Amino acid sequence: WVHADPVAVRQITSNLVRNAVDAARSLVTVRIHDATLTVLDDGGGILAEIEPRLGEPFVTSKPPGEGTGLGLVVTRKLVDSVGGELSWQTSDRGTCFTVRFTPFGDAHDD
Repeated sequence: WVHADPVAVRQITSNLVRNAVDAARSLVTVRIHDATLTVLDDGGGILAEIEPRLGEPFVTSKPPGEGTGLGLVVTRKLVDSVGGELSWQTSDRGTCFTVRFTPFGDAHDD
């Protein structure tokens, strides 16, 4: 159980899975364990020149006309809004995005 808006969680998951499907050669793995969501693809990884700017508006590694560069911006804002943390690891064998949500018992409402 996590303390988060279910609409935000649905959009976060949808955006990350959509990006992974677009990047994958043949495999996308989605895991949920405790309060952590991981989305892993077996694509070629994030280009080194793009990675430092990943999450900035209109930055995309997709071909022209296939991506707006806003999905990850929205995802990061949604993760922040629910008190989560977004991170990733990338290599030429794929990319793994991880979202750590606040476990339900750890939520602090003021």
